[in-house]
Amino acid sequence: MKARALLALLGLLALGRLNGAGAAVPGDLHGDFAQEKRVAGLPMPLKSRGNFALLRGHGMVWRTASPLPGTVVLGAQGVWALDSAGTPRKLAAGGEALELMVKLLDQDRHGLDGLFEVKQLPADKGFHQALVPKAPMLKKVFSRVEVWGPVSGTVAKAVLSEASGDSTVIRFSSVKAGPAALDPKEEALLGP
Repeated sequence: MKARALLALLGLLALGRLNGAGAAVPGDLHGDFAQEKRVAGLPMPLKSRGNFALLRGHGMVWRTASPLPGTVVLGAQGVWALDSAGTPRKLAAGGEALELMVKLLDQDRHGLDGLFEVKQLPADKGFHQALVPKAPMLKKVFSRVEVWGPVSGTVAKAVLSEASGDSTVIRFSSVKAGPAALDPKEEALLGP
């Protein structure tokens, strides 16, 4: 489930790289995140913070710094988790998930149209979009994803509503275009 949630996150980041005029923000992105996950039956949300690197054409590195350190790498070799000692554990192989990731990273608008119905919603400034999954793999995980951001920027906030009734709010900050520093183990898992 976590690997699928990250794939959907990757998708909204890639979609968020498009401004209102449809022009892509070129290149790689990296920045920080703060996440709150609301789970049915728990009185308080689960909170985490960390940073990410979205590497166009290669994959994504999602590093959680607190409350527990860990890293998830989505790349050509599949989906991997690295514990705080850097030991890799495979979460998922390639296949359909990898094909989806490639479409999202390459901003294949034709391919994306088959994955989500994108609705433009009213926003005072910037953009507000609702992404309703059409792809069966995504429908199993999410009922709706909403994203907000400035007119010519990346996603600043996302709300991921899961099919289970759980939800996650992610706020992005300090997002910059350009290469991010990667650990050699992260680079190896991203592949060529």
